[in-house]
Order: sequence, then structure tokens, then C-alpha cells
Amino acid sequence: MPKQNFLSLQNKTLITLIVLILFTSSLYSYELTPYDRLYFESLDIESLDNSSKVNNLKQSVLYGSREVRLAAALLLSERGLKAGDYPFVSKISKILLDDGYREPKLLENLFDSYYPNKRYDELQYSVAVYLQFPESNQDYPVKIRYYRLISEILRKTPSAAENFRIFLFENDASHFIKDLYDQIRKSGIYLSSATKLLAEFKIQFFEKKFESAASSMSELLSSQQEIIDDTVKNEYIVDNVLLSPVILDEFFHLAVASGRVSELLSVITNIIKIPGDRGFEPGEVYPYELISSLYETAGFLNRRKGLYSDASDLYIAAFPYTEGETEIGCSGTGLTVLSVTLRNLL
Repeated sequence: MPKQNFLSLQNKTLITLIVLILFTSSLYSYELTPYDRLYFESLDIESLDNSSKVNNLKQSVLYGSREVRLAAALLLSERGLKAGDYPFVSKISKILLDDGYREPKLLENLFDSYYPNKRYDELQYSVAVYLQFPESNQDYPVKIRYYRLISEILRKTPSAAENFRIFLFENDASHFIKDLYDQIRKSGIYLSSATKLLAEFKIQFFEKKFESAASSMSELLSSQQEIIDDTVKNEYIVDNVLLSPVILDEFFHLAVASGRVSELLSVITNIIKIPGDRGFEPGEVYPYELISSLYETAGFLNRRKGLYSDASDLYIAAFPYTEGETEIGCSGTGLTVLSVTLRNLL
């Protein structure tokens, strides 16, 4: 039985949202402005060749209500990207961005108008201007964070290697990682051997090169288990940064695809046991997120092997760590209160 992914429902499209706002809210109580009407009259535009509808939408971008301005700009920029008219896309997107709009899709379209065209200076400038907001670090989708990191790599900023490492831990394998890795190698930015191996694993997994990816996974797991064992043996807290939920999920799917379920289960079981073998509880050594992810993955692997009772026990063991503080309480445990991040090694 495959591991289930519990994904949130996707939001309705922006167009549907606008229609609902305009026709089911208080806005329904008064007539649409002429510029809003121009937008709705031009919704069926197929290309920028229709100059009449392009002009209508431009008027909506400039003078429509707030929601209509955004919808019209997105519609025009999408048609512009399709036609390869990148300067047009840049111009339309920046009109709203300069007016304070921070719709992620608008930012994506702007960056898409620069990067494929190798307009790197404009990309870097736009990232600097439009992404200098606290919420941009976490709330923007992966493509926006990818472009932020591309900009850092192009500028060879000191944080680029570290942020690439974090990107690998937090995001699924994708063409974004492949492109970032290519850009880093071109730029000459130094990466540790473990970070390189993790990037290569992600790329191999994305490209469905399961045999190569499985070898990389085995090497990563062997190194990780050794590091964790040495860390706990020296009575340090493990602030683990490799076995993130995203990576464990990829390991699970790879193990199933490559027939290495038993191998992965053995390593994860050993990592779970390390604190107990040294006289500690898991919560005294590992962050709660890591413990719950290890138990969950081990549970899925046992279920895959048909060991349903063992899987149930592991799921139950994960419950205490699925909520609550992520800081590790170590008072009275004899552990040295030192957060040993693996960043220098990874």
C-alpha cells in the first residue's frame, strides 16, 4: 500500500474568485465600472494579435477596480509569455507591482520574463525590489523562492550555498533543483561533498534514475547514521538537518521503487534506537519534527512489508511528538546543551 500524501485542496482560480466577489458580494449592489466591463468583454482573448482586446485589457489594468486590475494584468502577462513578448510582460507586471500588488503569480510572470531571456541584471534588481518583505521568506511558493536563490547565486552572495542546502531540505525534487545546481557549478560557489551528494540524489530521483538515486540514498544514510551516532555518543543534542520530512518521503518512495524497503527500514530503525542505546529518550536528543517523521516513515515501510501491527505501534509512538514544543528539553539529562548542527558537514 503506497504512502499517502495528505495535500490541501487547491484554491479556486483567480478568475472564479473575481467573479464571485463581483457578483455575490456587496459589489453586486452597484454597477460595474466601464473599465471592469472591458475586462469581462475581453476574457476570451487568445493572443496578443487581437489589438482591440489587448487595448481593452490595458485600460482595465490601469483604471479597473483592484481585483479586475490584477486579473487583467495576469491575463495579459500569460498571453505575453505564450507569445514570447517578454518586454510586454515585464511592463504589464511592473505596473501593478509598483502599485503595491504582491500576488505571487504576478511576480512569477515578471521573473519568467527575465530569466529565460538571460536578462539577469533585471532579474536581480526586481528580486531586490519586490521581495524585501518578511513574509516572502516562507509564504511565497517554491518558484518565487527559486528565483530568489537564483539571484543570490548570480551575485555569488555568501549565503547562497547555505540557502541552497536549505532549499534541498525543504522542497521536493524538481527541475528547480537541477537548474539551481547547474547555476551553482557554473558560478564556482563551494558546496560540501554531502550537499553535492544530496543535490545529485534529488536530481536522480526527479529524473527517475532510481538505481543511481538508490546508491546516493544509501551513501547519505550511512553518513547520516554515523554522524548522529557520534553526536549522541558525545552527549550533544542533534539538531538534524538532513532527514527532513520531505527527504524521508522521497527516500520512502525511492525504496519502494528500487526494492530497498528493508534497507531503508533498517537504517531508520537504527537511528530511532540510537538515543535509547545511549541512555536517553528520543525527545531529549532529536527535534520533535524529526522523531515524528522517523516513526511515520518506519510505520509506512512496515506497512509496505505487511507488518501492520508493527506499523500501528510506530504510528502510536509518533503521536506525542506531532504537536507541542520543538525545542529539546535537556534539563537533568546529562546532555551538554549544545546544538550540534550538521551544516558544516553537509
